[in-house]
Amino acid sequence: METKFYKLAATPLMLALLAGCDNTVTQEDFSDALENVTEERQETQEARKETRDTMSEQRERETRAFRGTDTDPDMLEDLKEERREDFEEYQEERQEQIEEAREEREERVENLREERIESQEEIKEAQKAVQEEKQETQEAEQELRKTEKRFQAQQARDAFVNEVEQELNQAEKRIETLEEQADEAEGARETELQNQIDKLQKLHEQVQEKLDELESAELLQWDTEKSEVEKALQQLTSAMKQSV
Repeated sequence: METKFYKLAATPLMLALLAGCDNTVTQEDFSDALENVTEERQETQEARKETRDTMSEQRERETRAFRGTDTDPDMLEDLKEERREDFEEYQEERQEQIEEAREEREERVENLREERIESQEEIKEAQKAVQEEKQETQEAEQELRKTEKRFQAQQARDAFVNEVEQELNQAEKRIETLEEQADEAEGARETELQNQIDKLQKLHEQVQEKLDELESAELLQWDTEKSEVEKALQQLTSAMKQSV
């Protein structure tokens, strides 16, 4: 007797399992895989029903064929036994196929879950790297602004110091001139010149002292000392103009 076996047609999920998948897994891929699992289960149930219907029809055909003939009871029993064995063999084979398909589906779903978790972790790491890079960029920009500000402050301070030092040089020359005049003068004139020299030297020292404090101050705070230097320098300049 010819025994017929029915096999399920390959579904999209089974083809995807054989062909493998790419490394990119999205929420849509995961949803599609679960939907394919549901469809595969439905197709399995339909195939089982089709198999039962086919076997029932075959039994009916064999029964109708034996009607009206003098069939040996032993032969009929052998035929039933053979049919039962064929059916059991088919059932075992189908059960193995169903079990293999189930294991493959479960493995596929698990792989999708793992890949999804890995993708989420990669996204988190990428976001963290972007955030760190953004933070580093902000810190670099802040440092650049500080550097630019310090550079501008240094240029302004150095220019101011240079102007004050030129005034101090002029004061030193004036003091030298007065000292030469005092060496040649006598009496009250000599005393007057010496008083002027002492006053200019004192004011010169005060300006130099204030200037040193300005240069020693924090670069970005140098202008807080600027007014003190300007005040001392103004007194020195005024005394130079009054000296004769």
